[in-house]
Amino acid sequence: MASTLSDDFEYEVPVRYSSNEDVEKEFSSKEYLIKGGKDYFRATFERLKDSYGWAAKQRSRTRRYVTNVHISEVKKGDGEVIVNVRSNVLLIRTERDSPSHWTLSAVRRDVLRVDEEKVMLRKRVTLLDYVDVPMYNIYFPI
Repeated sequence: MASTLSDDFEYEVPVRYSSNEDVEKEFSSKEYLIKGGKDYFRATFERLKDSYGWAAKQRSRTRRYVTNVHISEVKKGDGEVIVNVRSNVLLIRTERDSPSHWTLSAVRRDVLRVDEEKVMLRKRVTLLDYVDVPMYNIYFPI
C-alpha cells in the first residue's frame, strides 16, 4: 500500500456521550467506534478486496466534503515539522440506485508530519456530531 500515512499512524473515532457545552467532556477517552493504526487499515482494505468482504452485494457509494480547513499550530524540531490541522467533514452515503441517503458530519483533527519534503498523516481524530450514529456498519474512514 503506497501511503501518505506515517508508520506510527493513529486513527480514532471516540464515542460521543452527550451534546454538552464542554466539548472535551462530550467524548470518551476509553471507548471508540474505530481505533487503529496503519495495520488496522491494511487488514481492512485487504478484507474488502475479497468478494465476500462486503456486507451488501452492491457496495455503497460515499462522497466526502472537507471544508473550513484551519492550520492551528506548526512546531519544528529534530529536522521535522509537525502541523496541526482542523477541518469539518460531511459524508454522504448512498446504496444501490436509491434516492435516500445517510449524512454524517464531524470535526477532524489531524497531525501532519513534514519530513524531507514528504507530508505524512501522523494522527487523525474524528469527532462525530452525533451521540447515536445515524447509519449502520460504519467501518470506513471518515
